Amino acid sequence: MTTKLTHEGLESKLDRLEDKLDQISVTLLVNTSSLEKHMLRTELQEKQLEILKAEIVPITKHVSQVSGGLKVLGILSLVLSIVITIKSLLLGN
Repeated sequence: MTTKLTHEGLESKLDRLEDKLDQISVTLLVNTSSLEKHMLRTELQEKQLEILKAEIVPITKHVSQVSGGLKVLGILSLVLSIVITIKSLLLGN
């Protein structure tokens, strides 16, 4: 079975194809714009992340220093209490 297309039928099909191509072009433009915005937001977020990392380093160092200081203080208080206990036992006070 052969289908014969008339001139009008061909024009109609071409018009539909042209409409579809126009829709695809619009979709492509919208998607491109969306992608550009996404890329910009991603770049900004990466810069913010680097800034936050740089700001966290001193905080981490400070926390380590305070933690170390508290450990030293705990050890000193333990040693001092042992010394005082031994002195008390030896002197009987």
